Amino acid sequence: MHAPTLDHLRKQLREKFPGAHPPRGLPSAEAPAALDLRSPASFPKAAITEITPARRGAGLSLLVAAMLEQEPAASSIPELALIDGRDQFDPASFSADDCAKLLWIRCRSPLQSIQAADLILRDGNLPRVVLDLLAFSPDELREIPSSAWQRLKRWIETSSSSLICLSPHALVPCATLRLSLHSGFSLEHFAHTRGELIQQLKTTPLLQRRQAF
Repeated sequence: MHAPTLDHLRKQLREKFPGAHPPRGLPSAEAPAALDLRSPASFPKAAITEITPARRGAGLSLLVAAMLEQEPAASSIPELALIDGRDQFDPASFSADDCAKLLWIRCRSPLQSIQAADLILRDGNLPRVVLDLLAFSPDELREIPSSAWQRLKRWIETSSSSLICLSPHALVPCATLRLSLHSGFSLEHFAHTRGELIQQLKTTPLLQRRQAF
């Protein structure tokens, strides 16, 4: 009788201990179900979620619009903060009621954006904070020290907030969840409404870590 091959042994182990072999790209966790990016429940609390584009035209700018759709219509205090690097948000394309749901913080540099996130997370009163770094170049983003991310992680772990970082590429070393947005939009999509485009947003999970509580 021939000795079993390595591949055969691996197959037997996977069948006998499926929980010990999570899908690749999601260490120590199972792949999450398809996310509704409009729902606050899609983003883990007390953790950092990073979303990157798989290609140009992936539609990351639609994410803020998607989140605003789900914000309460009447609230004395906004529950969503947008830390906007270089004025990517266009308030003129939203209604006054939608803009009233949002705390809009305008920044000029990655370090200024990180400082704003630090202040907001330290305060701990806003459930969702979006940190938009898409407009910055790779050279500018390299100015962010890794210690800055660890500091944000420490602040958010003491709160029930969700930090959602929109990055041009994988940037946050301590992200609990990392998603790739791979929706592709072209000139023909200008004929679609914003709501229709939001429905076409698609993500692929790249990383999910278990949270320690």
